[in-house]
Amino acid sequence: MTPAHPARTLPERPGNQDLKDRRRRSHGPAIRRPAALYPDGVTEGPSTSATGPAGARTGLRASLTAAGLAAATALGGALLWGLAAAALDRQFLAAALLIGIGAGSCVARWRPGHWPTIAAGTALTLCGCALGTLLAVVFVLLGRHNLATVLAHLGAVARIYPSAVGWLGLVFWVAAAVVAGGIPLLRQRGTARAVTAAEPAEP
Repeated sequence: MTPAHPARTLPERPGNQDLKDRRRRSHGPAIRRPAALYPDGVTEGPSTSATGPAGARTGLRASLTAAGLAAATALGGALLWGLAAAALDRQFLAAALLIGIGAGSCVARWRPGHWPTIAAGTALTLCGCALGTLLAVVFVLLGRHNLATVLAHLGAVARIYPSAVGWLGLVFWVAAAVVAGGIPLLRQRGTARAVTAAEPAEP
């Protein structure tokens, strides 16, 4: 006995598959950010998600690397500041800008757009400027007196320090801090523009 309505396979309309293909093509391929936008060892994917443990570890590692390099830059710049002041017998204020550029570049390389790391880089820049001014005073005094005499009169060094900074020195300190904080922000803005330019236009 045969069923009253046997099962039949309805043929698919010829235009349906073409319509599906056109819709699929209209969305375009998946967009991935260029590898050049990421620091070495950091790639796009679930491991860099800010919400997951792996992403948190990656962000912390990048922040520590940026802060460490910024600290090393500030220390090296302070030493250069002191040596230049001893050679010139005056404050080498341009070293403040060099410290700001170096620290800001380190943060921009590893953690652009991350405000805590940017703040740390700015603070390290100011510390480098303060240390550089102190080393400049000490090195200039060492050019005129021996080490024992300088160490015996640290109170005099402390009294000389404010006048060694001066208003012009404070201006250079502020300029260095602005540079150190501005470079990572400019890097983030440039990265955002590059990603936007890489995205296809809407059909």
